[in-house]
Amino acid sequence: MNLALLSKLLGLVAMLIGGSMFFSLPWALPILGGNWQHERRAFWALVLAMAVCFGVGGLMRFLGRATSGQLFRKEAMAVVGLSWVLATLLGAIPFWLSGTQRVRDVPVTFFDAMFEAQSGFSTTGATVLTDLEVPDDPALAPLVPRCILFWRSSTHFLGGLGIIVLFVAILGQGSAGKVLMRAEMPGPGSSTPQARMQHTAWVLFFIYATLNATLALLLWIQGLSVFDALCHAFGTMATGGFSTYNASIGHFCTVPGLNGPMIEMTIVLFMILAGTNFMLMYWVAVFQPARLLGDVEWLTYATVLVAVALLVVVVGLYSGDFDGTNGMTRPEPETALAPAGSAVRLQPDGTLDVARQPASPAPEARSSRPPEQTATVIVPGPTEVVVEEDGLIAVIPPRHARPAPPPDQKFRLGDAVRYGLFQVVSIMTTTGFCTDDFDRWNAFGRGVLLLLMFVGGCAGSTGGGLKVIRHILFVKILRLELEQAFHPTVVRPLRLAGKPVEDQELRRNILVYFALIVAIFVASWLLTITLEPDETWTEHGHSIEHKLIDGAACVAATLNNIGPGLGVIGATKNYTNFSWYTKILFIWLMMLGRLELFVILVLFVPGFWRTQ
Repeated sequence: MNLALLSKLLGLVAMLIGGSMFFSLPWALPILGGNWQHERRAFWALVLAMAVCFGVGGLMRFLGRATSGQLFRKEAMAVVGLSWVLATLLGAIPFWLSGTQRVRDVPVTFFDAMFEAQSGFSTTGATVLTDLEVPDDPALAPLVPRCILFWRSSTHFLGGLGIIVLFVAILGQGSAGKVLMRAEMPGPGSSTPQARMQHTAWVLFFIYATLNATLALLLWIQGLSVFDALCHAFGTMATGGFSTYNASIGHFCTVPGLNGPMIEMTIVLFMILAGTNFMLMYWVAVFQPARLLGDVEWLTYATVLVAVALLVVVVGLYSGDFDGTNGMTRPEPETALAPAGSAVRLQPDGTLDVARQPASPAPEARSSRPPEQTATVIVPGPTEVVVEEDGLIAVIPPRHARPAPPPDQKFRLGDAVRYGLFQVVSIMTTTGFCTDDFDRWNAFGRGVLLLLMFVGGCAGSTGGGLKVIRHILFVKILRLELEQAFHPTVVRPLRLAGKPVEDQELRRNILVYFALIVAIFVASWLLTITLEPDETWTEHGHSIEHKLIDGAACVAATLNNIGPGLGVIGATKNYTNFSWYTKILFIWLMMLGRLELFVILVLFVPGFWRTQ
């Protein structure tokens, strides 16, 4: 292992990350809508983070100044893997130094900051930030400073195409660029243009940047501010999912003057493009659309999207999942002073109904408080809250409970198609944006979304997951193996789009990849449900009975770079309540999923670091 060359290249990556922080600074200034009093600490945190990045980068460049060795595959894998570790550490500094609050008045720890940074770079979109804005306090709207929100979305832009792809496009690195690119984008995919690797990197970057700019322009035309348009374009094209609002994309349906459904469908279109192999878009751009329409992976990808969305909509309508209300809108909690022993229920018209109920005999240990004592009850949703005789709340509803629809609310096909299509596209492309609380859907809808987490987009796209092409090849390999079980003398080639695929190494890699995914998923799931305290569920309004399925959803959502999952990390929840060691596990899973396992796993093999 050429450690000097490794240090030199990692130094350049550190400087690239530091330089990219500069573009977040202007959003703290009043001329661009920032509240300087609120933004000042975050502004200087970014400046200091830039200084650290350039300082670390300069030191690493100095240590590797005398190297002249060639970059081989092993060094390339080390550069790529360690660059993502370095990005996690350096990218976390602005969140940490700015005192960004994960819960009101509770600043993030460095573990939280690393989680947020890795989630951004890996385009997972999982977050530990509970409240991004506080609408009832203009001085704190957004609660998270704008320059930090922009840096948070910028990590999506940097990680979407890949840090090393940008590195190669901007700096070239000669013949080493080809090795670096292959290590950064290891999955099976369609053919690439026959050109030197820096040119290919520039082509990919141009397509990526053009799509980002086009989407930002369209969102701005539809009424979003420049800030919101850029942040949501970064989150869409990187298939990341970071929003600048608590309610994600569902927020725009609550803003007067905005056409929420139109904004949603625009984002759906670009999420589909983000999940498409970028090289196919290159061929379309050079007037060869037949390559797109004849690509078996893209046709399968489009078919699955349409078929699954149709199923989710039909079953959801039958089950009453789509009631026409915006499930992502979080109502303000209502406060009531209720006599002890009362039942308090939120009525459809928004008022509180307090009914005196006979109090059950209280245990002697709790009978010291007088029965006439009153209690303050917070009712954020249509869940019944019973105040026991001693004034304690016996039932606490979920914090983000969905308001009950009016009794005469009719199911609307348009809303069903909007919500169903948006969530299916968002989950399959691994974007993670939300417009409806899909955790309240029927079991079929939630189960389908959980399975889609393991599908992902096309190879060569910004989407995560296993990739559609791997599923296609896996099914074909299984069919051949089944045939050989009863016809052992028959030898058939593996075919893709009617053409034989003679690469036996590819066949083996597909099987190994699926086996590794299953092994990592099971091991991480067992670690999560074993190590994470039950209080993560019970103290936040969730049943401990859901820990098994919620744990599986957490692992699936991080390993496949989705973001939101089910239960404790549902569409209106986040990862803030998990312990620091579980967050470290999730950081590792996000990195594994983004780099498709091998580039990260080899870092733990002692023989990988030997000189020979």
